[in-house]
Amino acid sequence: MRQTRRWTSFAVAVLAAGALTACSSDTPEENSADACSSWTAYTAAVDDLVAVLSSETPTVGEVQDARDAVGDAYSDLEDAAEDVAADRTSELEDAWDGLESALGDVPDDDTLSEARASLQEEATGVRTAADGLNAELGCS
Repeated sequence: MRQTRRWTSFAVAVLAAGALTACSSDTPEENSADACSSWTAYTAAVDDLVAVLSSETPTVGEVQDARDAVGDAYSDLEDAAEDVAADRTSELEDAWDGLESALGDVPDDDTLSEARASLQEEATGVRTAADGLNAELGCS
């Protein structure tokens, strides 16, 4: 229970940070696609910077332009990644709210076997959402 509260607190904090920095009304699928596009643009900008630095006689202006392109691409990637993180934390928060609601809806006189099926489904939803957040964070 304590670990779940920590995850929920963490998820709410990340969600709040994402909401403050990038208010997005896109769907999670659109946000993931945007993040992938931003990643592609970022790696291309880094490759261009490496190419400029590898040329025989790069000018300071060329290097600065390439550096600026990497910085812009990084900023876009960072914003897109925050949107994806906000989506994942929102999914976890929704799943946790569903489990808490299901637990609260179980009458005190019910046996555990009567409530088990719906509670297992809600708990599995929390686990799936937590796994999605974990995959985004790269935790082990």
